[in-house]
Amino acid sequence: MLSHDGLRDEIPTLLAYQHRAADQLPSDTRRPRGYDRFVLLAAPLLGEHAPVPRQPHLSTRQARLADAIDAELSGDRERAATILHGLVADPTWFWDFPERAALIRNLSALGRFDEIAKLCADTLAPAVFRPAFLGARATCRAAIAAGKKRPNHKRPRSTR
Repeated sequence: MLSHDGLRDEIPTLLAYQHRAADQLPSDTRRPRGYDRFVLLAAPLLGEHAPVPRQPHLSTRQARLADAIDAELSGDRERAATILHGLVADPTWFWDFPERAALIRNLSALGRFDEIAKLCADTLAPAVFRPAFLGARATCRAAIAAGKKRPNHKRPRSTR
């Protein structure tokens, strides 16, 4: 929700809080639920020097998300979008709104606004309502508006 609601300045504060809380846990204790996912999804919003966790305890899905985030941070938006498409196509029970926002961010950077419109149509009709829907709706509205502002690139007519 933070990234959607224009609260990006608060992400480092929340991340530092979560790091401190996780560091205080005994080594045999599980990390707080959603910790790794949040760290992964926050990385592109914090910039290229953000840590991308690669612990052996990441699930297969989290490892794929880490691959997508690594690709995005290295500038390979095409690879990031491909991986994120796969994650979004196989949603978890919470409908993966932040992953959808990450996919929209990468598709927007690639100028693929038709795909954004399709993704947003699906995103805005979720099978499960979660509070993150509100942020995803704002992300979709902004991305679609940005796509409408782009000049319409048409092929030049043949001179035959």
